[in-house]
Amino acid sequence: MSYVKPPATRRGKTNKMKQKFEDLITTLEAEIKFKGILKKDLAEAAGVAPHTVSVILARKHVPGAAVLMRLFNAVGLEIIVKRVNTQEND
Repeated sequence: MSYVKPPATRRGKTNKMKQKFEDLITTLEAEIKFKGILKKDLAEAAGVAPHTVSVILARKHVPGAAVLMRLFNAVGLEIIVKRVNTQEND
């Protein structure tokens, strides 16, 4: 079995998604720092293990949408999902 590279457009979308995830985590980190929140307190408020917070902030784990939303809510922020015209955003 040989490896088949994904099409260039797929790779471009993946890179955009990684950048958007990076932007979300950077925003979360800034709010944590601004408010002086400890990781263990964030974990407790979001209902996740402290280790989970650490690996997410270290960019070693990509959380599901529910966990990401709980982390943002725990620092007083909200993630809003809205429908967009995907042809314009590709």
